[in-house]
Amino acid sequence: MSPLLLALAVIVAVAGSVTELSPGARTPGQLAGRIAAASLWGRLGWLAAVFLAAPLYAAGVATRAALWLALVGLSWTACVLITALAMDGRAVRLARTTGGRA
Repeated sequence: MSPLLLALAVIVAVAGSVTELSPGARTPGQLAGRIAAASLWGRLGWLAAVFLAAPLYAAGVATRAALWLALVGLSWTACVLITALAMDGRAVRLARTTGGRA
């Protein structure tokens, strides 16, 4: 695999694992204001939620990125194996089909 193709595969895998913020997402200032206005139990609950939710979210994002990378690796391996096992010795080229025709 060429270095350019490998770099593009990594970019695709990382870009596929990044999510965009929803329009209703709160700003850090809004979150800080709500934390300051919360009671002691509310603050402790928020802190516990952060320490529980943040690692779970990070694990989910890392898993999604790993699946994208696995998909890239699987497709590359399939192309290499198909090319190696081709009976006529020519490299296999993947063609984009339109309307079911190559």
